[in-house]
Amino acid sequence: MDRRQFLATGATVAATVAGGCVGCATVPTLSLSMEETADEVVADRLTTSLESDTDAHRIALEAAEAGANETATGTGIDEPFPTDQPYVHDGSVYVAAATVTDETPGRSFQYTINPVDEGESVDPEDEIRSTELPEVDREAFADRGWDDDDPVLGYSTSVHYLEADVDDSVLVPEPEYEVIAWPETRGRFEVDGSVEAPLRTYEYTAKAVADSVAAYGREVRDLVAFDLGPLEEDAAAVVDEAIADPPYVVPTGEELSEPEHRVVEQFEGEERIRRPGDPSRGGSGVGGEYLLEYEDALYWTEIYGSRD
Repeated sequence: MDRRQFLATGATVAATVAGGCVGCATVPTLSLSMEETADEVVADRLTTSLESDTDAHRIALEAAEAGANETATGTGIDEPFPTDQPYVHDGSVYVAAATVTDETPGRSFQYTINPVDEGESVDPEDEIRSTELPEVDREAFADRGWDDDDPVLGYSTSVHYLEADVDDSVLVPEPEYEVIAWPETRGRFEVDGSVEAPLRTYEYTAKAVADSVAAYGREVRDLVAFDLGPLEEDAAAVVDEAIADPPYVVPTGEELSEPEHRVVEQFEGEERIRRPGDPSRGGSGVGGEYLLEYEDALYWTEIYGSRD
């Protein structure tokens, strides 16, 4: 039985012992996957393609198309479009920059809303119809489906209010009613806490960091890729299997063979995949995603394990 057959058997046993919870199985000693790639594909995996029908992507699009002295504007508790995310527009790769130009006091309230049992009796004074909620509450929860007759209940999340609107609310900071009634369901509403969360206005600019997706991928390759090898025949066989039928796995509890150990050593001290401008992700230890060149081909490589 080779290591792959052993792995299949071991995974079945692990799932059985864990009550079918495959995710509960222990980490293998080694997992190595190598996928041949190209500069364009590398760039695709590290950038965002814009969809003009979302507000965040609209901001990024406008920033890329703005002139030298123009900006795009967006509002949010956090950056509407993340400035650490390069994106593609009209064939070029851009990075956005954002400056806060205005700030309005606000709070985010953590809340829980659970369905009320159908036969449960509720004091009428503790219940409010959804249609009777003040406008500030209806607006705050407009994207939660509360305008429906039978909204989804049974979850915890947060909702944002401007400080100026809190006094007009019957739900925050402390609910004046325990239960909200819809035509086909009722929900018990509880506030679990709050944090300051001002609503900020951001002005965005953007600059092209690569004139093509392929050029951006080449920049990543020049930054982090390393040559795997030279390898002796037995170590090369490990790599070849990780390419032909990934992942190559050494099951939990087994020690690495000498060839496997030599392959792992090739990754020590090498840079993990990162975008240009991101902090270095090299250093001691082996694990994560790497870009490497092997026998005149480029590979996106993932290596993980519980090696001592």
